[in-house]
Amino acid sequence: MQDSSLQSLILESAELAYCVVDEADRVAQMSPSLGALLDANPSDAIGQSFSSLLLPKLLSEPPDLSADALEVDVALLHRFRALQFRLTKKRLPASRPLWLFLFADLTSQKRVEQDLDQTTKILRIVDDQLQAVLDAVPAYISWVSKDGTYLGANQRLANLLGLKLGDIVGQRVGFRGDEVFEQIVKTFFATDERQISAEYRIAIDDKNLVMLFFGQKYFDNSAAVFVGVDISQRKAMEEQLREQAKLLEVARDAIIVVDENDVVLFWNSGAERLYGWKREDALGNRKADLLYDHIEFKQHFEAQARVFQDGEWEGELNQRARDGRKIVVQSRRTLLDAIGNQTRKVLIVNTDITEKKSLESQLRRNQRVEHIGLLASGIAHDMNNVLTPIMASLEMLKQTLSDEKSLKRISMLENSAHRGKALMEQILLFARGQEGEMNAMDLRLVVKDIANLIEQTFPKNVALEARFEPNLPFVLGDNTQLHQVLLNLVVNARDAMPNGGKITISLAPVSISAEQARGNIDARAGDYVLLVVSDTGTGIPQEHLDKIFDPFFTTKPEGKGTGLGLSTVLSIIRAHKGFLTVESVLNKGTTFKIYLPVATVDATSAPAAMGDAASDKGAGETILVVDDDEAVGEVAAELLQNAGYKTFLAKNGEEAFTIYAEHRADIRLVLTDMVMPKMDGANLIRALRAIQPSLAIVAMSGLMDKEKLMKMAGVGQDSFITKPFTGETLLRVVRQRLRPEKANA
Repeated sequence: MQDSSLQSLILESAELAYCVVDEADRVAQMSPSLGALLDANPSDAIGQSFSSLLLPKLLSEPPDLSADALEVDVALLHRFRALQFRLTKKRLPASRPLWLFLFADLTSQKRVEQDLDQTTKILRIVDDQLQAVLDAVPAYISWVSKDGTYLGANQRLANLLGLKLGDIVGQRVGFRGDEVFEQIVKTFFATDERQISAEYRIAIDDKNLVMLFFGQKYFDNSAAVFVGVDISQRKAMEEQLREQAKLLEVARDAIIVVDENDVVLFWNSGAERLYGWKREDALGNRKADLLYDHIEFKQHFEAQARVFQDGEWEGELNQRARDGRKIVVQSRRTLLDAIGNQTRKVLIVNTDITEKKSLESQLRRNQRVEHIGLLASGIAHDMNNVLTPIMASLEMLKQTLSDEKSLKRISMLENSAHRGKALMEQILLFARGQEGEMNAMDLRLVVKDIANLIEQTFPKNVALEARFEPNLPFVLGDNTQLHQVLLNLVVNARDAMPNGGKITISLAPVSISAEQARGNIDARAGDYVLLVVSDTGTGIPQEHLDKIFDPFFTTKPEGKGTGLGLSTVLSIIRAHKGFLTVESVLNKGTTFKIYLPVATVDATSAPAAMGDAASDKGAGETILVVDDDEAVGEVAAELLQNAGYKTFLAKNGEEAFTIYAEHRADIRLVLTDMVMPKMDGANLIRALRAIQPSLAIVAMSGLMDKEKLMKMAGVGQDSFITKPFTGETLLRVVRQRLRPEKANA
C-alpha cells in the first residue's frame, strides 16, 4: 500500500485529476481536483459508484468503463462549461484489483488546436484571395529564392510557361529557356540593391514579348518578388506612332494640332517650311498670332467656330509667313474627340496654293485681256477702215486745193488722222501683241536712249541710275516696241514720284529653271536678259496689283492716263516670248522685272527693199479693188485711177471672183481686203490663184496680225498694206508688184 500511497501523493502534487476504483466500481481514492470537477467531496465519494459520479457529468458519448484498459477523449460539464479531458484507465499493481482513472486536461490544448485550425483556415482564405488578386493582375509575377528557385507564381506566368502552378514551384529560374531573366535574377541578388527595374525582350515558344520588369527583395534579401508587365502592344503602338510621325514630318503639307484655346500642340516640318516658324517657336503659342494679320482674324475665327460646331471644316484661308509673305492655303480641319479629362483638339492640314492662286489670277487676267483685245481689235479694224479713205482723200485734196487756208486745214486734218492711226496702232498692239521686225539687239542701247530722254525731259528732282552686267547677251526683239516698253515704265515711275525720287534701270543675264518658271503662266525655262525698272515712288496698293495690266485700268487722276500703257507693255513682252513680274510696297516704291529670251540667231531676215522708182504713175494696167467698206474701195480706186490705172470695184469675194472670171485677160493685179463677208480675202486669193497662179496680189487689212494674215494670203511682206494707209504707200506697193524690175533698179 505504500506504493499506492506514494503514487497518490505524486499524482496529487501534480494536481492531476484521478480516481482509484476497485473491481466493484467503488471509489477507493479520489483526488481533490477530480472531486471539484465532479462536484463531490473526495472523502464522501469513497465507497460510492464511480460511474454514478462520472456519467451525469459527461457531455460526450460515455466510454466503456468496465474495460481493462481505456484511453478516450471526453467532455465534462463543469459550472456550465465544457471541459476537454483525456480519460485513461490502467490497472494498478496491488494486492487486490484496482484501476486508476486518470483525467488529463485537454481544454487549453484543444483551444490552441482550434485556434490553429481557425488560423489555418483564415490563412488559406487569405492565401487564396492573394493568389486570386495576383492572378487578376495583368502582369507576370513570381517569387524567387536567393539560390534562383521559384517559390511561387501567378496564373498568368504559369499560362505563359504552359505549366500548372504546382509545376513551377521548386524549379530553377530559366528552366523554360529564358536565359535573360535568369541572368537578371543572378545579377540582382549579387548586388546590395533592394529594388530593380529594367526592360527586356523574352522569347517563350512562339511568343516574343517586351517586358517592363520590376524586382523587390524581402526576408532579409533571401528572396525577391518579380513583376513583369507586357508592353509589347505599347511598343508596337509607339513604333507605329514613330512611323506615322515620320510620315507627318516628310509630308509637304503643314500639319498642326491646336487645343480649344488655339494653342499649338504639334507643328511638323511642313509647317516649318511653309511658315518659317521653327517648331520650338510655334509650340505653346496661339496659332492666330503666328499666321494672321488683324485683317484675316475674322475668317480664322469663323473657321475655328465651324469646326467646333460641325466637327470639320474645309476652305481657303489667307495667311502670312514669319517673314511677312502672303500665303494662300487650302485648309482642312477635323475635331479630335476628348479623352478623359483632356480638352478637345483640332487637327489642321494646310496645303500651300499660293502659286496655284497666282496662276489662276494670271489666267483670269489673260482671259480678260484676250476678250477685251478681241473687242478692241474689231473696233480698231473698223476705225482703220474709217481712217483709210480720210487719209487717202486728204492727199487728193492737196493736189486740187492750193490756197494757204485750205492747205492749213488739210494739214490739221492729216495730223488728226495720223493721231487716230497711232492710237489704233497702240490699241491693236495691246490687243494682238504684234510681232514687229525681230533682230538680235543690244538692250543697253535702248536703255541709253531712254536715259538721254529722262535727262532732257524729266524734272531735275528725278534721279536716274543705270547698271549693266558685263558680257550681256543680245535679245531677239523689235527696237521700237522695246523702246515703247521702257518708255511706258519710266513715265509711270516719274508720275509715281511727284516730289522727286530715283529711277533705277539694270540689265543682267539670268537663267530660269523649270521650278522657277512654274510661278508665272508666261514663263519658260531658259536663258534670259533681266531688265529691272524700279522707283522710290508711292507704290501700288496690293488690291490693285492684279488689275494694273487690265486695259483701261488706271490709278491716275481722270484725264492723266488712258490705262493702256501697262497693257501694251504686257502684250509686247508676250510677243517677244518673255514674261514680267511686279513688286510694290506702299510709300517705298515699285519694281518691274522683265525677262526677255536671249537671241539664238544673229538677226532675222530684213524685208526686201522697196526701191525708189522715178514715178508711181501707171501705164493703163487694170486693177481689181475688193473691199466690203464702200468708202475704202472707192478712195483706193480713185487714187489708182488718178495715177493712170484702170480699176474694177467689188464689195466682197464672190463679186470679185465673178468680175475676174469675166475680165481675166485684162486684170493685172488684185487689191483685196482680208476680212469680208461671204468670201474673205484668203479664200478669194486661193480661188484666183487656182485659175491664174502668177496673178499679182496685194492684200490689205486693218488688223495687226500681219504675219498671220500674210501667211493666210500667201503673200510676202512687200505685198501687204496695213490700214489706214496713205496714197503714196498704196501706189508704191502696186508699182512694186506690177513692175518689180523698175522698182528695184
